[in-house]
Amino acid sequence: MKLGVLMRFLVLIGFGICFFSSLQRVKEITNTHYQDCFYQCGCNVSDLGSSSTQTKHREGLHVASVAKELGLLHWNVESGGADPTVIAEQLVALIKGDRYQIVALSEVAQPDVFLNRLNSATDGQWKMVVGKSGRQGRNPKSHDRLVLLYQSRRLSLEKSFELKQYGEYQLDTGRHRCPLVALFKVQDNGQVIMLLHNHLARGNAEFRTKQATALREFARNEALPKIAVGDYNFDYDFLSQKGNQGMTEMLRDGIWEWVKPSELIDTNWYDPDADGVDNYPDSMLDFTFVSGSAKDWVTRSRVIVREGDFPDDDSTSDHRPVEVLIKF
Repeated sequence: MKLGVLMRFLVLIGFGICFFSSLQRVKEITNTHYQDCFYQCGCNVSDLGSSSTQTKHREGLHVASVAKELGLLHWNVESGGADPTVIAEQLVALIKGDRYQIVALSEVAQPDVFLNRLNSATDGQWKMVVGKSGRQGRNPKSHDRLVLLYQSRRLSLEKSFELKQYGEYQLDTGRHRCPLVALFKVQDNGQVIMLLHNHLARGNAEFRTKQATALREFARNEALPKIAVGDYNFDYDFLSQKGNQGMTEMLRDGIWEWVKPSELIDTNWYDPDADGVDNYPDSMLDFTFVSGSAKDWVTRSRVIVREGDFPDDDSTSDHRPVEVLIKF
C-alpha cells in the first residue's frame, strides 16, 4: 500500500516537471517573438513597459509604442498681407482628406472664410473656436486673431478660454494676442488634450519674454497633457542653434520640450526692402512644444514646403505651415 502511494507521488512529480518545463519553453518562445519584433522597429524590450507609453525624445520624433494618430496643422496666415480665400484653398489642399483633425491659424482676419471652405470641401464636420484678443480697430479685415478649427467627428471640445493673466504674469496689455486654450477629448479613446495656441509679441522683446515665462509657469502647475503651437517669434537661428530670451525662458527647467523638426527649414520670409532676398534666412519663428505626460506621446513635427511658397506675394502668407503628428 505504501509502495503504491509512493509510485503515484513520483508520477505526479514527473508530470509537474514536464508541465513547468513546457511553460518555460512557451515563455522563451514568446520573449524571442517580442525581441524580434522590437529589434526590427528600433526599440528595446525594456521599453515596452506597461500599457502606458514609454518614450525617448529625439529631434523630430518621440519614439514609443504605436497607437491612434492625431494630425495637427498650425500656420500663420498673415492677415492684412494675404488673401484669405487664396489661403483657404491652399489649406483645403493641405488637409488631404482626414490627415489633420486640428488646424490652428494665427493672424486671422476673417475666420468664417476658413470654416466655410473646409466644410464645403469635406463632410461638414469642422467647428471653430475664435479668440477675442487681437482685434485692431473696427475694420474686420485688419483683425489679427487666433483660430482653432477641429473635426467634431473625431474630437469633442470640453472647454476653451483665453489666458490673459496667470498669477503675477500678464499675457496681454490690450494690444497683444492672449494664448487660446482648448481642452479636447478624442472621441474613440477618451484621451484628453490641452492645446495652447500662441502668437507672442513681435516688437516688444521684454513683453514676449514675460509671455513665455507665463506659459512655462502655467504648464508647471497644470496636470493635463499639453501641446503648445504657433508663432512664438523666438528667432531661432540654425547656425548658432539658439533663440532669443523668450525661448530660453520657455524651455527653462524642462517644463516644455520642443518637438524639433527632423529637418530645420526657414518658416518665415522677411523682405521689407523688396529685393527678393530674405533678411533673416535659416531661422524659425513657428514651434511645437509638449509638456506633462504629452512628452510620453509619439510626436513628429515637419515644416511644410510647397513649390513657389517663398517669396510670398500679396495673396499668400509669409509663413510656412507646420505639421504635427501625434500617437498616444
